[in-house]
Amino acid sequence: MSFLCGIITITDNNFSSGLSGNIYILNLNKLEKTQMKKIIPIFFAVDNAYVKLLHVALHGLVSHASKEYTYYIHVINEGLTKENKDSLKTFESDNFKIFIDDVSEIAAEYTNLMEGKYYNGSTIYYRAFIPRLFPQYKKAIYLDSDIAINGDISEFYNIDLDGNYIIAVTEPTVQIVPAFREYVEKFIGVGTSDKYFNSGVIVLNCDKLRKINFQEKFFNILKKVQLDVAPDQDVLNYLCRGKVVYAPRVWNANPNTEKDLPIKDIKLLHYNLATKPWIFDKIPHEDLFWNHAKQTMFYKELRKGKESIKEKDTETAMGKLYAIMEIADKLSKGPSLDMQLNNKKPHLLVQEKIKAYEKYGWLNKDVNDDPPWEALDYKKVDYFKKKLSSKIKMKWAYHVGLKYLNGIIKAKQFVLETKGLENLEGFNGGAIVTCNHCHIHDHFMVLVALKQHFKDLKNNRLYKVTREGNYCQPGWVGLLMRNCDTLPVNEEGSDNMRLTAKTVSVIGKLLQMDKKILIYPEQALWMNYKKPRPYKNGAFTIAAKNNAPIIPCFVTMKEIEELDKKGNPITEFTFHILPILRPDPNLSVKENTENLKNKNFELCKDLYEKTYGIKLKYAD
Repeated sequence: MSFLCGIITITDNNFSSGLSGNIYILNLNKLEKTQMKKIIPIFFAVDNAYVKLLHVALHGLVSHASKEYTYYIHVINEGLTKENKDSLKTFESDNFKIFIDDVSEIAAEYTNLMEGKYYNGSTIYYRAFIPRLFPQYKKAIYLDSDIAINGDISEFYNIDLDGNYIIAVTEPTVQIVPAFREYVEKFIGVGTSDKYFNSGVIVLNCDKLRKINFQEKFFNILKKVQLDVAPDQDVLNYLCRGKVVYAPRVWNANPNTEKDLPIKDIKLLHYNLATKPWIFDKIPHEDLFWNHAKQTMFYKELRKGKESIKEKDTETAMGKLYAIMEIADKLSKGPSLDMQLNNKKPHLLVQEKIKAYEKYGWLNKDVNDDPPWEALDYKKVDYFKKKLSSKIKMKWAYHVGLKYLNGIIKAKQFVLETKGLENLEGFNGGAIVTCNHCHIHDHFMVLVALKQHFKDLKNNRLYKVTREGNYCQPGWVGLLMRNCDTLPVNEEGSDNMRLTAKTVSVIGKLLQMDKKILIYPEQALWMNYKKPRPYKNGAFTIAAKNNAPIIPCFVTMKEIEELDKKGNPITEFTFHILPILRPDPNLSVKENTENLKNKNFELCKDLYEKTYGIKLKYAD
């Protein structure tokens, strides 16, 4: 650092990135005034084509930014033209410093990893460089360029990180589009879609990200797994799971989902995907973009560019979006990102999901990924096994299933004991059977236990309600599921209500025929989960409408000292038959539903607490 006539020449790499070997000349008096203010670093990543949009973003930023801060604007790039660099420098003032940071050298190390199938250029990956390349910053803002700013960006920067990795806003598109919702929940593994954030408007905790070697982890993921849906965003969401501060939606508003929100209440509009007013017509809140654009040197060029866009260009853009949706749909039905990265066995991943879901209170959410299926036509379901082929398949299915169960019991892979048969004395009619869904073979446990009392079960005809996705599974598992007297209902969120309506009517007829119908009120299978989970209404509403008794059952489990042939602990399952519950003729269907549901749960809760010696409590 040298001093000469009140002018400072700075070549210190800690002042800026030093990536291009630039020399910055600043007036001493201005520098002293600037350094009294808190610095807010803001990063953009652009190529030459996006400089026009960056001008619009910067105009909004400068127009609304508080004068209490100094803003260091870093434009990360590879090979911007001198003309574009000079144009960006026009935004400099006492409060705004513009740094043009060329990352060509570091980007060259990852060139083969930054080639997206549906994304042009490599700029979307540059945000991963920020923590390491700029060690002088503890935290920093990153912004995409396809935005219009309508508020003071310092407010966004000053949100408390509270030790987390990132501040971000949830991505509304994934909550609206089923293919994207399934993708982020099942493939990326963010839990529910409302936890998945948009990576275009974020605050990075650079200190924390440096400590976890964020850049290496980011590109290692891209090295191991091909990501084409939203590469940078998906990796950020995966790496930052559980370490996100969610900012209000006004800081990354989507023109479509926030179209009814007054523009004065919006701090930042993000024109991503198919909401770009310089390409598409009639975009909500497009005036904010064009009002800022009018104040830039590129307004006429942006207008002219839009006028030159032909219908086929917009169709191409929409075609890319649909192609990405198809990829998302396909990936959501295969191994998750976590499984691919860590070579995890499916059952271990399921146990991790169970722990996470319990913590978040998603106690009825499915933790298993079903293969794809087509909507089931109820007319193709032979409910009463009238066809000869159905009868043959049914006998085969029960034979194979029970043989397998008896085989693993004989091999002492697990032990099965029944308690509570005395609660069935004097009863032989039709009934709804409820049970906690804690094992892939628990329906056979129910059958083995109840056939000790019910003579009509000697022929193994225990009916079971199952989800449509289970019923339609491929292979021998699906063959077993379809032919063991299973009664399919639609998946949660599915509109195949005719299937459920038909199945419910069939259950009513079966009850009149004194049949037993097993329904899992917890809904989803949680393998080896010991606690009773909150119930859905279905089983109890059916019992109330048909004046049918309920046989509550509950499976408890413990590991015994004996080991199986593989040296693994043997699990002892105890199948408990609890006192029969009956609808109250003086109550309405709705009242009986709640009454039966609560009594059933209390019976299971009391048994759980008595068996394990602890109070029922779910993870916080």
